Amino acid sequence: MDNSILLSPDSYELLKYISSQPETLVTNVSELSEDCLSQLVHYKLIEEHITDYTNYFPVVSSISITELGKGYLYGRQSNDAFQQSVKSIADSAKESADSSKHLAESANKLATDSKKISKSAETCADLAYKKSKKADIKGWISIGIAAFGAFIEFAIHHSEVIAFVKSLSGV
Repeated sequence: MDNSILLSPDSYELLKYISSQPETLVTNVSELSEDCLSQLVHYKLIEEHITDYTNYFPVVSSISITELGKGYLYGRQSNDAFQQSVKSIADSAKESADSSKHLAESANKLATDSKKISKSAETCADLAYKKSKKADIKGWISIGIAAFGAFIEFAIHHSEVIAFVKSLSGV
């Protein structure tokens, strides 16, 4: 596509119209915009066919698209299709980025919540450890009291205990 060809939107539409006609020959020339036709002729995208003269002036009776015109249309349509695909890719990339951002935010929230749960579990573990220390101390105190009670019982009733043990052993 020649980058120096800059058609007005109306001229581009007219070129597409001429291209779509059977055998690309348009005979209703008088109904078409003269400005657009002039622009297309200037860039050599169409050819005018003169078959009649009025008062020694040529009268254009038909027009057809040139190879350059066909190439321009193909290039512009290819460019339009390329632009659409680029836009589609950009939209898809934006959606993907938005999705990734949402995923990152979710992961960040999950990490924050996990930290809170971890701190709570640490606090519970500390409380359980302190409670177990107290229970451990109480257990040793209970053992000490039981041992002391057994010692006192043996001290008070030692003769009866010795007699009972002898009777069991048969001596």
